[in-house]
Amino acid sequence: MNPEIRSRYFPLVIRIIHLTLLAALVLYALLGLFAFRTGAPATTLTGSEMETINEFHAATPEKAPLLPITIPFAVVAIINIAIAFFVKRKFVDAPLEAGKLDLRQAEHAGRYFVVHVIAFALAEAAGVFGLVLRIIGESTSVFLLFITVAIVALFMLAPNQIADPSDA
Repeated sequence: MNPEIRSRYFPLVIRIIHLTLLAALVLYALLGLFAFRTGAPATTLTGSEMETINEFHAATPEKAPLLPITIPFAVVAIINIAIAFFVKRKFVDAPLEAGKLDLRQAEHAGRYFVVHVIAFALAEAAGVFGLVLRIIGESTSVFLLFITVAIVALFMLAPNQIADPSDA
């Protein structure tokens, strides 16, 4: 691909990917809210696992305990989001501010593209973790917390407003 064309369209493609991932999180939220209202567990669970999930569902929503896997998922989600912000800051934001990232150059445009995709994927993972937790029986409030954190992170990781490289 012609480097001039690539550098011109990479920011647009990044914005499209960004909006698509935000839309996916909204769809995850709808799926988690309406398809798994009671946290219907999969039928492949063993008897003791089913008992644990049944005890979880028997608890009142205000006092429902967290599933044992929720805390590790939350830790990994937080680490993913922290890495996403670090990567974007180190490889896109700081070089742009310092004037060291020229999107008219193919190598720089490629870095801009790849770093954003990596950061978006890491943030999106928090929403996916929430959906997985909802599928295996976690409460709606915990599920929505994961989705909300992922959406906020994606908004904060939005592509920088940059001048059109062809204007320079």
